[in-house]
Amino acid sequence: MRKEIDAVVIGRWRGTLDWQDVRSTVPVPAGAREMIFRIGLNGAMGQLDLDDVRIEAVPR
Repeated sequence: MRKEIDAVVIGRWRGTLDWQDVRSTVPVPAGAREMIFRIGLNGAMGQLDLDDVRIEAVPR
């Protein structure tokens, strides 16, 4: 059974913006077998353009 441990929101942008390089490190508990990555507008209306989205493991 999946159990949500935490939710992390990266950015709260409004309006029209130029492209930005946004990076974030999200801790994953030891022993976790999976991570679910969601992208959305969180109820907002409009368009979200993404490019070169990556998930990479980093040393603990």
